[in-house]
Amino acid sequence: MKTSFEMKNKKLLEDLQENGLWLVMHPVQRMGWEADQMFPWLGAEMVRMSQRINYYLRPCHHKFIVINDDDRIISTFSKYPQIKSLLKLNRYCVKHNITKLIYTGFHYGICLLSEKHIGMEAIDIHNQRRPNAGVISPIYEMFVKRELTMVGPSADEDSWRSADYETGKFAQII
Repeated sequence: MKTSFEMKNKKLLEDLQENGLWLVMHPVQRMGWEADQMFPWLGAEMVRMSQRINYYLRPCHHKFIVINDDDRIISTFSKYPQIKSLLKLNRYCVKHNITKLIYTGFHYGICLLSEKHIGMEAIDIHNQRRPNAGVISPIYEMFVKRELTMVGPSADEDSWRSADYETGKFAQII
């Protein structure tokens, strides 16, 4: 028998799958020569996590990747549309009546927070400025699907705790 918490969480996830915008942050093929030398297993781990994210996002209606122009996308996400600017994010969300952003991807506690255009810190600033700026866009509610994130390659238990703490300032961890 499911508890009321489990049923509430299931309803939330169903709503987010249908009505939220899912962002896969920085699914890059390689982290660069230095990272490849220091963490030779990292590429395989990123591919594995990409496959997990892709499988989970199959029923989601609105999903994008966020990646820098000069980075190569992990092939798992080659057919996903890219979104790189707050303006494009706002246009898409207004058009589809979306107010919930769900973050997945790489470098939990770092890129998910600090990506310059669409990271949680940038969205938080947008949310604070939007009512006074006359901007036509939603105030976003942010979530992180923690099991679909990966911390940096040298992470330990404290890295996860720190990432949870910093993320909790901006988003609900689900």
